[in-house]
Amino acid sequence: MLLITSKLSAPKRDYTITLGKEGASAAMPIEYSSYGLLHTSFSNILLYVVNHGTYHRGNVTAILRQQSYAGVPIDYLLYLMERRQQLS
Repeated sequence: MLLITSKLSAPKRDYTITLGKEGASAAMPIEYSSYGLLHTSFSNILLYVVNHGTYHRGNVTAILRQQSYAGVPIDYLLYLMERRQQLS
């Protein structure tokens, strides 16, 4: 699983590295059908995607708990610590 994740993440990581600081802060227009045109940057969109994913993980955890299932940890630092222990 870790190897698959690394292979999938590599192109995204490489793309962000090639953007550099100027590319990450460059204007990026996004058009919403109901809100119109928004001028923002790649770095703002990246923050949005990360936070939005966290929002959905929290919703899934809440639904699981409402159905009497144990929730799963969604803390990224906890995940890294557990992964480090598994690999050592």
